[in-house]
Amino acid sequence: MKIQKIKNENGNSFDFEFIQDDKCLSIFFAGNFDLYFSLRSDQFLPIHKNITLSFDITKENYEVFMLFDDLYKEIINGKIFTEDSEGDFDEEYNKKHFLNSYEYRSLVDEDKNINWISDDGAAEEEDILKISLVDEDTYRLSFIRNDKPLTFGFKSNRSITARIRTSGSRYNYFYVVFMRFFQKLQDISTDEHQIHFEEVVYTKKYKKDYE
Repeated sequence: MKIQKIKNENGNSFDFEFIQDDKCLSIFFAGNFDLYFSLRSDQFLPIHKNITLSFDITKENYEVFMLFDDLYKEIINGKIFTEDSEGDFDEEYNKKHFLNSYEYRSLVDEDKNINWISDDGAAEEEDILKISLVDEDTYRLSFIRNDKPLTFGFKSNRSITARIRTSGSRYNYFYVVFMRFFQKLQDISTDEHQIHFEEVVYTKKYKKDYE
């Protein structure tokens, strides 16, 4: 997996592209102060058809994998605010409050998949970002498009995108976890990558499976 770190239009942070084969996963912070996850493919994507594009995050790059691991587990466990958040912090209260919320039940399904419907428009029309734990080595990001036309705007024939609003999201404060993930992502270096032991183990396991 190739990683590109790009100074964004606001000039105070970096956007990222993760490139694997013919797919490019983009994570960027736009001028409207919202966060976007987008998966682009070399293939032409039908606009009004049910389709799914997937991108796997594996221990091939352990640092990136662990950031997604934190993102997934914090949402699944209802850990919206942390010790570093402003104001009083009560972990048990926060977990119980958010785990019992309507937003949590809308976001996390019975199989512990995270299903973020894009915050752009009506829920029944918008594309979905689904984050799943496949196994101990893999998180899968599935970008799901339905066949419903948008009331406003249009769907791209090159990419599927999920918008995460930092104000007025359908999932309320759960956007905080995604923004915390994006802030941690800023520390990823694309110049020098220090090999982690887990990457060596993963590579050996992968080669063994396909020999």
